[in-house]
Amino acid sequence: MEGVPSGDRSGDGGVRAALAALRADLSAGFRDGLAELTRFVGGHPALFAVALAAFGFGVVAGYVTIEPLGIDITAGAGGGFGLFPLDAALQITANNWLVAIAQTYAGIALGLPAVVNLVFNGLVVGGLAGLGFDLPVFAALVVPHAVFEVPALAVSGALGFQLAVGAAAFARGTRSAEEFAADLRRAFRVLVGLLPVFVVAGFVEAFLTPVVGDLVRSAVGG
Repeated sequence: MEGVPSGDRSGDGGVRAALAALRADLSAGFRDGLAELTRFVGGHPALFAVALAAFGFGVVAGYVTIEPLGIDITAGAGGGFGLFPLDAALQITANNWLVAIAQTYAGIALGLPAVVNLVFNGLVVGGLAGLGFDLPVFAALVVPHAVFEVPALAVSGALGFQLAVGAAAFARGTRSAEEFAADLRRAFRVLVGLLPVFVVAGFVEAFLTPVVGDLVRSAVGG
């Protein structure tokens, strides 16, 4: 009577054990990241507020600069990401997380790159708002995912500011290399905690935002 070779059975068991260990490690990593994210935001509200203010300044500056020009692009606007925009959701998630990583660690350069990136993103949003959209329609196209995305980007900006402070202290000799390395590792754990937030934002933007936008556009007759 033939059976499954014992080597194959042990091999399958080894794969299952490895996958279970990987799942456990990932789960623990995300839990640790979310906990670190909560601690960081709760412990540094001023840095978070400054990051949000930089983004908000960009939004206002972009709008007041573009809106008086009377440019209207709404005739060609619309659509979405297709019938099943999973690829778009994943791309949006990856792009936002990479931007957050770059913004965080570029903050070592005295925090200036973080400020520039936050203001620039605000300028883009404000500029688009000034391109002839009905504001209710524009809000419907932005707010559903922005409520997740903007605070997450602000957290990464605040992380950049904190690393700027740590880098300056390290350069002055008031912070040891070990302490600064711990700052860098802590920042990465916060970024891991931000990944699920960006996942939610990406899926909302790809799947929900176009639906909400179409509903509001129909309601206001746009």
